[in-house]
Amino acid sequence: MSEPPQQSGSASSEEMVVESVLVVVREVVEEIRPGAGAALGVRARLSDDLGLDSLSRMELLRRIEERLQLALPERSVLEARDVSALVEVVLQKQRGGAESVSIEDRAAQIARPIPESKPRWVGFPSEVTTLTDALRFHVETQPHAVHVTFPFEEGTPQLTYAGFFAVAESAASFLLSVGVREGERVGIMLPTGVDFLSTYFGALLIRAVPVPIYPPSSLERLEEHLSRQIQILKNAGVTALVLPPEGLPFSSLLRAAVPSLRAVVTPQLLKRQNHPSPFSKADSSELALLQYTSGSTGQPKGVMLSHANLIANVRAMTEVLSLNERDVCVSWLPLYHDMGLIGAWLGSLVTGVPLVLMSPLSFISHPIRWLESISRYRGTISAGPNFAFQLAVDRIREEQLSGIDLSSWRIAFNGAEPVSANTIEQFSSRFAACGFQEHVMRPVYGLAESSLGVLFPREAKPPRIVVSSRAALQEFGSLKEVPVGHDTMRLVSCGEALPGHEVRIIDERGREAEEGHIGELQFAGASVTEGYFENAEATKQLLDGKWRNSGDFAARLGADIFVVGRRKDLIIRAGRNLVPQDVEDEAGQVEGVRRGCVVAFGFASESGQENFVIVAETKLRDPAERSELQQGIITRVCGVFDIAPDQVVLVPPRSIPKTSSGKLRRSDCKERFRRGTLGKQASGRQQLLLLRARAFLASSLRFTCGLPAMTMGILYGAWCWVCFLLLIGLSAPFVFACRSARLNRSFLRRVAQVLVRVCFVRLTVKELECLPKEACMIMSNHQSYADAVLLSAVLPSRFAFVAKRDFLNAPVFQALFPRIGVLWMERQNMEQSAQDLEQVESALKSGRSLVFFPEGGFWRDREILPFKMGGFVAAARAQVPIVPVAISGLRDLLPEGTWLPRRAQILVTFGVVEHPNGAEWAESVRLKNSIELQIKQILKGTGPQEKS
Repeated sequence: MSEPPQQSGSASSEEMVVESVLVVVREVVEEIRPGAGAALGVRARLSDDLGLDSLSRMELLRRIEERLQLALPERSVLEARDVSALVEVVLQKQRGGAESVSIEDRAAQIARPIPESKPRWVGFPSEVTTLTDALRFHVETQPHAVHVTFPFEEGTPQLTYAGFFAVAESAASFLLSVGVREGERVGIMLPTGVDFLSTYFGALLIRAVPVPIYPPSSLERLEEHLSRQIQILKNAGVTALVLPPEGLPFSSLLRAAVPSLRAVVTPQLLKRQNHPSPFSKADSSELALLQYTSGSTGQPKGVMLSHANLIANVRAMTEVLSLNERDVCVSWLPLYHDMGLIGAWLGSLVTGVPLVLMSPLSFISHPIRWLESISRYRGTISAGPNFAFQLAVDRIREEQLSGIDLSSWRIAFNGAEPVSANTIEQFSSRFAACGFQEHVMRPVYGLAESSLGVLFPREAKPPRIVVSSRAALQEFGSLKEVPVGHDTMRLVSCGEALPGHEVRIIDERGREAEEGHIGELQFAGASVTEGYFENAEATKQLLDGKWRNSGDFAARLGADIFVVGRRKDLIIRAGRNLVPQDVEDEAGQVEGVRRGCVVAFGFASESGQENFVIVAETKLRDPAERSELQQGIITRVCGVFDIAPDQVVLVPPRSIPKTSSGKLRRSDCKERFRRGTLGKQASGRQQLLLLRARAFLASSLRFTCGLPAMTMGILYGAWCWVCFLLLIGLSAPFVFACRSARLNRSFLRRVAQVLVRVCFVRLTVKELECLPKEACMIMSNHQSYADAVLLSAVLPSRFAFVAKRDFLNAPVFQALFPRIGVLWMERQNMEQSAQDLEQVESALKSGRSLVFFPEGGFWRDREILPFKMGGFVAAARAQVPIVPVAISGLRDLLPEGTWLPRRAQILVTFGVVEHPNGAEWAESVRLKNSIELQIKQILKGTGPQEKS
């Protein structure tokens, strides 16, 4: 009698879930694409039909959780194909007994810490020489002590040392059964979890070498992800690859691409109950890790690290940390990166410190969970790169901090990227009310070539932030503490060398620099690598006897070392030292100079006299105006630095080269200046060749004027391809020989302009004068693969493109794109997408100008696709203007589905510049809608018109 009501109630509950999810999806879709969400149903596909990219899905996840008061599994939400899949994720969570949790209830729950477990042994076992020795030590001394806790997994699973050893033995036994032998490499392409940990140690137990590789986040595009990682798999010569079950259908593709690969298996196979084999004891000199950087392209660099290297680094860090039995490590850092793998997991395993391990995706989608875990588990040690601390400051809302207690946190390592004094101060101030103390923050410096750590602060005190005199740096190439003033800069100390390790700072002659003097940082010790796997050239550049080159500049003040930047940045002139960035910033303030397009350098003339030269780009052509600009630069620089430049050279736009990261290539610029080729236009010979090519084409067209239109079309298309291939062939040696991305972009811009001319493309550009002089972002519609070539011909060379990571599948793009400063944007993988977004935002903040294609692709039967949010979020956060650009006619020149160009008339129109009015999601949506509407109006002929 009670069954029908229950069924009815269940049906009613499911209907409520469906309606709630639909309301949230419509809300997000309407914000991004007004009018598109009204009629959507549960079968609407999130990507294809609704145009929701990874950032939009993160916003969708947040709002569904807030509306339904549920904590949902991020990965399931972000991989959902359609609305019905979202509904099923919510229903499964409810069926699993999940209760609605209000903010107040959650705060009360967080405020109740996990009860302390039984006393445990924590420290460094002196007799341990390998990682496997460390695991066996804990299995023998405290087998039931908890090794790892996964706080946001169902049921909060925990793994004891004995339990972990059992699953590692099972994995080792299976790897042996598929033919893996001592010394062979095992690829691990798995997300954070028990499967990764057991596979890693399973490989070590049979004396194989683990190779962690960036795992796929979106299963929909797994094939593309695997294709990107093939270069690493080939370089490492992996014998077996462990990946998610969804990857098995691509095993034949992987075996064909990686000759050494014999087995492609899943974690489920590793869990088979095999009888443990008698595993032999590893030697400390054997490799325990090949550490590749995530997303490596071209020739990968795999850092070779032995058991002895890793144990030595953990031992040294342990001595600095002064561990005790109350310590708990909390980490969300990815396990395929040294900071998460060695610093968090392997360090915790060796020392016996319990580890609370979150998925990186959990932190990226919910930054508050990092602090929640520290509060709930009484975390004492936790680390992150500088961006993570800034993300916590920017993204965590005040109401989320209710119940958060950070008073247990005693060491917060900030490393893996340049440490910002502003970020340190903002984080300490923002979370002081939660119990975070200023002395907890410890800026560190390390790199994979030293296993992990190189420089650590020794004492529990606030980070040392030096306000240094710019004049002292100019006069003596040194750092000197002074009161805050207009002529100062702030640097953060990263501490001193780890115990048992050495660092030194050498001058340009290779001698150890005096205190405060800036030189190149080198390091040595038991943690350092012997080199890169199967990469002799890179290894040669790394080694300097017992020392390893960091490629970074640093200075020592007392016991503290300050890392100040890359080695090639500092210039010296006539006994005085100048920071070129400071000079360039000041010169760039003069009206008429193109911001971000100034280079300062010193060089010895033929007479031996050292000269100080400033090269600046300008659009000015009038001799009187140019003379006034030169004098303005001299006056400003002399007034600030008390040094007058010997020469100010004004060059046309797109003359100054930059590195692939957007930094100015001073050495290349100086060399071009010496040769007298800086800012030169095409030579008379080049112009003559162009005229002859045009004449040849004209005569060819006259010859074929009587032929059928189809034949003429084929001949025209063939001519375009001949011109394209010829120009590319002639350009390739220069591009691949030149290491300056800015110079390469400038060169390829000229090549693109020549291509447009010789192919008789009728190109009209409107409103180009609307382009801001300062850093900005171009948002353009996407019509064909020729769009990038066309925009390269139209835009100044300061603009670099942002491309989707799909292009990494092609070796030619892997080699070319870094040489022209292309940035990447992942559209599916959430972890990578968040990191890429931070890189794009950082590039914009540093003054770079970028080009986005927000559609992410193009279709033949669609004039314009829904815009994705990534670029707009980055622009809003960086507070840089957005310039809409509408391209029409390229679809006629190179239609989708054909590679034969046709005659066409191209129109490129620059729209009205949009300036962000905030960094919130709502402002990003407003920018997206406004830019999309502008481009649509221009394409329909109702947008901005050409000025009279």
